[in-house]
Amino acid sequence: MKFLLFILFLIAVNLGFSQTSPLSVSVSTTKYSCTGGKASISVSGGTPPFYYNWNNGFQGASQNNLGPGNYSVSVVDGNGKDTLISITIEEEKCVVGISNSFSPNGDDINDTWSVSRWQNYPDFKLFVYNRWGQLVHSQKGEYIPWDGKQLGVDLPVATYYYIFYYSSDKEDIEKGSVTIMR
Repeated sequence: MKFLLFILFLIAVNLGFSQTSPLSVSVSTTKYSCTGGKASISVSGGTPPFYYNWNNGFQGASQNNLGPGNYSVSVVDGNGKDTLISITIEEEKCVVGISNSFSPNGDDINDTWSVSRWQNYPDFKLFVYNRWGQLVHSQKGEYIPWDGKQLGVDLPVATYYYIFYYSSDKEDIEKGSVTIMR
């Protein structure tokens, strides 16, 4: 009897009646922000190898540099079982990076105020005020590293307060302080 069961098992395997677990797919994503979003697909079950066909023409289990939006991916296992999944890359505001201090003392180290990622906001406006609320520096549209001067004269060592408007509608802003050290 055991011999007969063994023969039936061999016949079933040779005819392709092997049991496989169902194809299960999970996805992890990162949002689109200052850099492209990312998506990675993990498959369990099914029969390797796995094939991934994205609606944007990419083939592979993970993709970087994705723009915000919806993507569909067809995942097919070695036996031809397939599933179609949807992936959404959400958009997150790319926040400017604004340093909180600088030392314009001529030593070529941290001599200007650093504002990064301003290029993502061509309509930005930036205002810097002293502690009495007087405007001491402003810029718009293109960031030029600030050297801590007002009308060519060095401002005193102190803490100043800035407002960075992401666009001309002045609804989305960053506020903070920057300290000039010499």
